[in-house]
Amino acid sequence: MHRGRNGQQRAALVAGLRNAEEAKRLKELEAENKRLKQLLAESELDKLPEEEAWEGNVYV
Repeated sequence: MHRGRNGQQRAALVAGLRNAEEAKRLKELEAENKRLKQLLAESELDKLPEEEAWEGNVYV
């Protein structure tokens, strides 16, 4: 099937929009992943003194 010039332009536009939407979504997911990793790291740090106390490794 042969596309005319308008069909090719439209296909390129649709592909470009799809890529832009995917790029935006990827950026959003990367930001969310970074935020979640930070929350996890903070919660692990909060647990650390408790775990050391339970294990008897508290240095006073």
